Amino acid sequence: MSCNKNALKKYIPNLKCSLFCTMLSIWGAIFLVILCIFADSYTVKKGKMLKDDFDFLLLRINLGVAAGLYGLFVIGCGVWSVILIIKQVHSGNKVEYY
Repeated sequence: MSCNKNALKKYIPNLKCSLFCTMLSIWGAIFLVILCIFADSYTVKKGKMLKDDFDFLLLRINLGVAAGLYGLFVIGCGVWSVILIIKQVHSGNKVEYY
């Protein structure tokens, strides 16, 4: 695959945008994982915030599943956008004769 400077100038902003969105989403997934890890480690004053029947384990499981699905979505979007950009750059380098 040979690189054409015009094709690269045309598609690099799309690549930067997709990488920015992917990094932003990865930070979101990391935040969910941190919430999952520290969900039951903070103190609760008696009668003020939560009752005794609040299930922290279920909260951690739900946050873990959400973070995992979110991470898969982010990876899938990043891979798909890179594949599309490579296809566009590759097809932009073709010389058509009429």
